[in-house]
Amino acid sequence: MPLIKVSVVFLASGIESMGNKANPDRKEKKTPKMDSIKNKPYTARYVFFMMYGLLGLCLLKGQQVHAQSKHTSLDWITFEDLSPKMREEPKSILITIGAPWCNYCHMQANTVFKNADIVETLQNQFYTLDLNAESEEDIPFMGKTYHFRPSGLNSGQHELAVLLGKENGILIFPTTLLLDSRLQLRWRHQGLVSVEQLKLAMEQVLSSP
Repeated sequence: MPLIKVSVVFLASGIESMGNKANPDRKEKKTPKMDSIKNKPYTARYVFFMMYGLLGLCLLKGQQVHAQSKHTSLDWITFEDLSPKMREEPKSILITIGAPWCNYCHMQANTVFKNADIVETLQNQFYTLDLNAESEEDIPFMGKTYHFRPSGLNSGQHELAVLLGKENGILIFPTTLLLDSRLQLRWRHQGLVSVEQLKLAMEQVLSSP
């Protein structure tokens, strides 16, 4: 029995030595220490510049969005604000008449009234108002108060929309109006208006005596 045990030990020792000889260059794999990574100065600088660059891009994007919205957004006022503004600084007036369900009204608002040239002219030389023809609120205009007139169950039109927008007895959405600084109606367009049509009409209103 002792002879068998010695043989087994010798055989195991020989296999181990053969394995070492087959891989003489094998080295023990070492796990890098966290201190060696933390102490590398370029890692901190890289993270700093990445964060600084991202912050700069965010600020630049914010400025671009602000500049775009500044030049393509109108300051719509209410009819309640119109009278005091006209007393303080008389201007020509643009009024759009529509309804919440009117797809062409939304299309006009998102195209024509986003045009930079249109917005610049309206902001500087006009007061702009949007009239919901189905509004049930009382609206003051030119010293008189106008009301909603129901015509059936959940239907009806506002008196002011009918007064300003009807042409040949028909009210079409959208309808766009231009009044001069004396509140005289100078131009009415029923249906979707183009940028060129509105530009020409504004020029004519502003140049009229």
